[in-house]
Amino acid sequence: MHTHKGIYGICIDDKGHLLTVEKNGGPYKNRLDLPGERLKRGKRKSKLLYMRY
Repeated sequence: MHTHKGIYGICIDDKGHLLTVEKNGGPYKNRLDLPGERLKRGKRKSKLLYMRY
């Protein structure tokens, strides 16, 4: 089983559309996911979300 720890956010526009990204590699290739990033030592979780959006 593949596990992945990260931080993800939900972004919905004025029309109710959910922002997604299409995975382009690994075990989840061609699947949709929420935008996010892997947690790295020394990075603040709130800063990762701010940088992503």
